[in-house]
Amino acid sequence: MTLEELMPRISGDKAASYYIANVLREAIYRGILQENEQLLQNQLAARMGVSPIPLREALKQLEIEGLVEFRGRRGAIVSGLSLEDAREIYDMITWLEVGIMKVSFDLISNALIQEEEVLLDRMEKEEDPVKWRDMNVLFHSSLYEPADRPMTLDML
Repeated sequence: MTLEELMPRISGDKAASYYIANVLREAIYRGILQENEQLLQNQLAARMGVSPIPLREALKQLEIEGLVEFRGRRGAIVSGLSLEDAREIYDMITWLEVGIMKVSFDLISNALIQEEEVLLDRMEKEEDPVKWRDMNVLFHSSLYEPADRPMTLDML
């Protein structure tokens, strides 16, 4: 799959920079954009048919997420993730998840539990790891929403 083939699959209902970040994030997760690959902004903007300004904003967002690094005059590159970095990320996520679930637990409805059971059944049958990941995010996000903690949800 190429970046151009991936683009129509990503929802474009948000601001341009969010859409671009979603496409690039997915391309990194799928290995379309490889670790240490240089991301030439003018070429990337042309390939995606977007303007350089929202592309740069998207790359800055991916930098915050640790998926992209800016290296002086070399511009942006796809980051690598060390084992230690991965462990720290999972520790942070775990701490946030435990905290938000403490708030959310008593607010989860029976209807939500039934919806989550259906989603879990779909997840068990899903073979595409990226689609499974998206369903996993939806599963967890649905459980966190009753806590009404938007900043925590953004961090997660």
